[in-house]
Amino acid sequence: MVGSSVLHPFLGKGRVLDQRFRGMQLQIEFDQGPVLWVRRDALSVIKPIKKKKRGTLPIKVRPIKYGDFQSRKLIEAFRLGIVPYFAIEDFTFGREKELQRLKEELELFREKKGGVIILEGEYGSGKTHLLDYIHCSLLRSGYAVARVELDPFDVSPFRPKHVYREIIRSLRLRTDKEELNFQDIIFKARDISFPKFHTFFSKALPLLKNNKGLDILWNWIGGEILSRDYLNFCKYWRLPVLLNHTPAVDIYCYLLSGWGYILKEIGAKGFIIIIDEAETLFRLWYRAEYGFYFYQGLIRLAQNDPSLTQLAMENKGEGFPGVGRIDRFGLIHSGMRSLPYSYELPNHIFLIFALTPSFHYYYEKIRSLVAEDKVIQLSRLSRKDIEAMFERLIELYEQAFSPFRLVDKSKRDIFHKLILADDREIRFFVKSCVDWMDLYRHYGEETNL
Repeated sequence: MVGSSVLHPFLGKGRVLDQRFRGMQLQIEFDQGPVLWVRRDALSVIKPIKKKKRGTLPIKVRPIKYGDFQSRKLIEAFRLGIVPYFAIEDFTFGREKELQRLKEELELFREKKGGVIILEGEYGSGKTHLLDYIHCSLLRSGYAVARVELDPFDVSPFRPKHVYREIIRSLRLRTDKEELNFQDIIFKARDISFPKFHTFFSKALPLLKNNKGLDILWNWIGGEILSRDYLNFCKYWRLPVLLNHTPAVDIYCYLLSGWGYILKEIGAKGFIIIIDEAETLFRLWYRAEYGFYFYQGLIRLAQNDPSLTQLAMENKGEGFPGVGRIDRFGLIHSGMRSLPYSYELPNHIFLIFALTPSFHYYYEKIRSLVAEDKVIQLSRLSRKDIEAMFERLIELYEQAFSPFRLVDKSKRDIFHKLILADDREIRFFVKSCVDWMDLYRHYGEETNL
């Protein structure tokens, strides 16, 4: 008993020092300070907690499998009606016809060193998904790929410098060892020789050899806004300013043509430029004509139009507001620094325009720039393709939320409701599938939904 820890209801905790009267009274040294003789029946003994050795209790944790984690990531993306980039090739259904057409066009591109197609489809038909697939597939196949999504405000068709900036920022080239961005590409190309003087690259590439002020040079090549005064202050007197006004379409087509030559020289199979949301032009009533001139320049550049190598300004056409001129080939030029659209033929550029059909005036004008057989129209997915997609969705959902399982009757009910409700609109279909399966998982399959 001596040495034990005890507890008194008023005096608190203490330690037994001694005992008397056959243990009926105990001498206690309380934690609060006093040492007193206390009746034994007024105390309770504090039993020490026996600590178990570490590792004696088994830890029961459900391991997270890699497949479960990937499936969960997919399902969370499907809630938004999109397919994440890492799974784009495994979750593409019913596009064999369109992909075969693209394959044929790429074979022509390798032969002619240029080409253009228009990918046309309604909202929600899967254009963006197919562009993701094309982007991933071509990048893996050795092409240099750049992708731009236009908008009415910043990256707009009537702002050629902004579109150029986004093209260069998104430019990627994958080799056997690594994936290169535009800075890596330019650095690899610093020693190549141009067959003739290039207004921009012939002045910029020699500056890479001394490795000084590269941040400014990267910003300049990438299309950032750098004024003449700032370039002079940084001792880059030789670099021409990249003009930011609307009619400067010729400058940026000329630059893209130079990029096509550089990419060919470092081993790329070609330069693929993907323009998504091209129908943005139809909402720019106050700048639609300028935007159309930019589209026209890009398309004719990809078609290797021989007239683009000429600067046909000797017979200057009608003046254009915003310091611009129209040449005798119907192309707009900067009035401050006019350049030919193409550096040298062929340009090694393959252009993919994705847009939604419209009754707009400029929709017909864009279509008139390409042959009818260069337009790929996205067809609706067949019921068989949608069923295959639905089965794959269920499989992923059950992997993500194991051990949840849907019975066959519930699967049929969900599919039947969705196939009637959305008229096979893909984005809505994918999102709604996940929503319905969430309801069954949380509220049970017997509930009246």
